[in-house]
Amino acid sequence: MRRFSELFLFGMLFMSTVSCRSGEKKEENPLLDIEAWETPYRVPPFDRIRPEHYLPAFERAMAIHDAEIDAIVTNNDAPDFRNVIEAYDDAGRMLEEVALIFEMVSSADMTDQLMAVQENVMPRLAAHSDRIGMNAKLFEKVKSVYDQRLSLSLEPDQVPLVAKIYTEFVRSGALLGDADKARLQEINEALSLASVEFGRHLLAENDRYRLLLGSDELEGLPTGVRETAMQAAREIGEEGKYLFTLSQPSMIPLLTYSSRRDLREQIYKAYLRRGNQDDDLDNKRLIADFIRLRSEKARLLGFESYADYVLAEQMARTPRAAYELLDEIWTPALERAGQELAEMQPLLEADIPGATFESWDWWYYAEKLRKKNYALDQEMLRPYFSLENVQSGIFFLANRLRHYVPSGQRAPLQRGVLGLRGAGCRLLPSGRALFRPFSPCGQGERGLVRLFPGAELPRRRAGRSGGGNRLQLPAAGGLGPLAADCG
Repeated sequence: MRRFSELFLFGMLFMSTVSCRSGEKKEENPLLDIEAWETPYRVPPFDRIRPEHYLPAFERAMAIHDAEIDAIVTNNDAPDFRNVIEAYDDAGRMLEEVALIFEMVSSADMTDQLMAVQENVMPRLAAHSDRIGMNAKLFEKVKSVYDQRLSLSLEPDQVPLVAKIYTEFVRSGALLGDADKARLQEINEALSLASVEFGRHLLAENDRYRLLLGSDELEGLPTGVRETAMQAAREIGEEGKYLFTLSQPSMIPLLTYSSRRDLREQIYKAYLRRGNQDDDLDNKRLIADFIRLRSEKARLLGFESYADYVLAEQMARTPRAAYELLDEIWTPALERAGQELAEMQPLLEADIPGATFESWDWWYYAEKLRKKNYALDQEMLRPYFSLENVQSGIFFLANRLRHYVPSGQRAPLQRGVLGLRGAGCRLLPSGRALFRPFSPCGQGERGLVRLFPGAELPRRRAGRSGGGNRLQLPAAGGLGPLAADCG
């Protein structure tokens, strides 16, 4: 009887536990229902997206994209702009959105979980892209429209789109034989894996370097730099210490202001040694793989070099033209750098008689030269470049260049990494802008602005290899490169 009672109580407890668990609402994956977002301008709900959401989203997005491509291939109507080119350009919306969100979040704050997703999904994305780009039946339809493009009464913007998509297929290997297609697929997969491994090594190198200083080693460092370094040390449990890492927001201030030449040399050389220490994080083998695989890919596709392959669709068109442009900048820049070096050398001589000017001296003595010649102190300017001032300046410039108008609305953030302000163009419906002013642990670039088309915007006709309607903005307030896309 007692045994029965124990079993009965255990069964009741088990059923109640199951009942409670079944009543719990499983967290939904917002990436699986992008159309349901109710954020301003349908900006991604970063506060709800978790690392475990990405892989299912990628898998569903690729499946949907495959179905969209299959619908084009199996359409029995005669190939024309609408049922081939426009349908192809409209396909893959979910995949593009998921990939862009993942790219933004991982570049802003890469974690072990996101790295695992990247290692899993990158080769699958490469295979997915190859499966479409080398689809013989799909290319046959694209080529049919391409061959008729001048006789189909197309709109002026439709003709170049047809040519662009046709070129994308050719550059993806659509004209290759079966054996060469198979080899190109192997190369693309290997390149995707090598790229992930290279980035993982670099991130690990950044993470493992820590320069911990005491209060007696901070000569020359401004108060703001010291406070930031103290907070960084506190976050890793080193109370009373000052932490400097290989992230540029941490390293550059040390190189600029520290009067300790030995510390400047140490952190500078550590930065240069990343991936070149003959250990498990060494990247020399991967660089050799990149060169070998990219060269083979270029030759398979009929190009003399990988540079020729890449530049064929860029403004320069050829490596020679690119070098000519670089030389036009390099020659006067090198001359000016020599003049500045001649001005800085006496400053080093005054501090350390007989010393040879080294690379790690440049930031420090360039700052001294600015103060000497122009009474310009970057730390004195810092209060004028508050976050709000810099953000306002960016949108003021975007408005002047592209009539981009900030709305003032904001959306939830993920770990405080991505700041957002919704915006709209006068010439286009509303769009979305993401502004990241801070770089956690040195991951990614500061000052990156990302703009997305709003829900009501028409599909961007730029194909999948082009840059689209992209706008480069100059740096503001020392925040680094900015990029904007107004749809």
